[in-house]
Amino acid sequence: MESDIINYRKSTTLAKGHRGRGYNRHVAEVRIFVCREFRGRGVGAALIQGIVDMAKLAGLHHIFTLTLSSKTQDMRAFEGLGFRTEGTLRDRFMDADGDTYDMVEMALHLKRESGF
Repeated sequence: MESDIINYRKSTTLAKGHRGRGYNRHVAEVRIFVCREFRGRGVGAALIQGIVDMAKLAGLHHIFTLTLSSKTQDMRAFEGLGFRTEGTLRDRFMDADGDTYDMVEMALHLKRESGF
């Protein structure tokens, strides 16, 4: 079960940060959506930055997002705030027609621990 660290919803945008539990309690997943007419104006970057700020306040070590590999503008917005590509998940997304697409996992490491 996950808990929200932030949940912001308006008709034009959606931002969510889900914090893990148990062994994943130091990690959160980021999800944002910006309506087409508001894209390219920095709204997405502002939402991401807000989630990063909340994650730091919550004491999280890592936050990550999953995005379609074809969404290069989304990936650039996350990269601009320090997120880096962790890997590609082949055929992870399936549309209504049954076509599959690769997804990219990107993460921001807020705190690095040294070894185990």
